[in-house]
Amino acid sequence: MFNRKAPEIAEIQNVLSTFSNVSFLSEGGQKFVYVGILEEKKYAIKLIPLYEEYGEDVRNTILRRAEREFTIMERIDTPFFIKTGPIKPDLVTIDKHEYFYYSEEFIEGKDLKEIIANRPLTLRESIQLGIEMSSVIQSFWELQYIHRDIKPNNIMLSQDGRFILLDAGVAFDLNDDSLTIGHQQPGTKIYMSPEQLAQSGREIDFRSDLFSLGIVLYEALTQSHPFVDYSRNHTQNIASIINSQAIGIDNFRDDVPKSFNRLIVTRLLAKRPHLRFRKCELLLEEINKIREEI
Repeated sequence: MFNRKAPEIAEIQNVLSTFSNVSFLSEGGQKFVYVGILEEKKYAIKLIPLYEEYGEDVRNTILRRAEREFTIMERIDTPFFIKTGPIKPDLVTIDKHEYFYYSEEFIEGKDLKEIIANRPLTLRESIQLGIEMSSVIQSFWELQYIHRDIKPNNIMLSQDGRFILLDAGVAFDLNDDSLTIGHQQPGTKIYMSPEQLAQSGREIDFRSDLFSLGIVLYEALTQSHPFVDYSRNHTQNIASIINSQAIGIDNFRDDVPKSFNRLIVTRLLAKRPHLRFRKCELLLEEINKIREEI
């Protein structure tokens, strides 16, 4: 992933002196993530390396993608999507290497991947997850964005009980140039829709995010991926996402209404986009109706 280690805490603290008590949190997705305190509140600090060996074209693409991610966080107005922090984006040099950095709110809670590794969500939790993530997808699409990386470890269950979607680092903007490097689709393949696996970004829409949400809801309820069998190879699993039908959730548990099972398995996980929902509002109406019935 990276050829170099994350910058040392002392280097970060020296350059980003606005924050106190800086600590390292994680590394991944072309980012180093730290946590720091400003005015007695905790924030995430993200550093995106612009290494010289990347070359100018790749460096510019990484920089533009990071700037897009921050812009999306500023524009999306929903309590279920990550918010920006008080420090605006800037370039900083640490140990002679350039980084793009910005701050965002720090979510106290657990990510969904960790939760469902230990237990399935309850029916009510899963319905709440569906409603809140659908509203985020709707907010994205109203501004002509597609998230493209909805998966359990990009969703936090906060201490105040909200599901919050993170990381718009590979989001697509239909009103801007494509920032894909080469021919590989950005995102996490086992959570991609069939059309996202097969096509370029400009040929997909919000219904691709709905497919990813369908996988997440299926996993949340069953602790199993609807298409992936980890005893098979990667190519076989991708072929399953494109071609295979998910088995019913009622094979795993008997407390899920047929209407919710059908919504996830038949609609959200439909192979063809037109068989999903033509508007996010229609999906939200269906899930809210199911919530009222249980």
